[in-house]
Amino acid sequence: MITPQGERLNLELYRAEHVMASPVVTLRKTERVSVVARALVDTSHGGFPVLGKDSDPEAFAGVITRAELLIILIKYNAGGRQVSSEFVCGIARTYF
Repeated sequence: MITPQGERLNLELYRAEHVMASPVVTLRKTERVSVVARALVDTSHGGFPVLGKDSDPEAFAGVITRAELLIILIKYNAGGRQVSSEFVCGIARTYF
């Protein structure tokens, strides 16, 4: 990888703990809006690991960004529906 300053950066020297916040805030492939909203309000994270691949609910399925989550919430609300804690956000259907 090349930094904006033109320097070469060897990413193999870094571990997840160097770039991830602790404790890790994760989301499920299908998640309630209240959980997504709480993650967005309580953290400044740019993205969230998504869990729930195949038959293992704890398996890593991918990453969803803060911007993608905000777009999902805005589109849902723009459809004339109220965003409530009862709405289940179908992250799996949208991205995975």
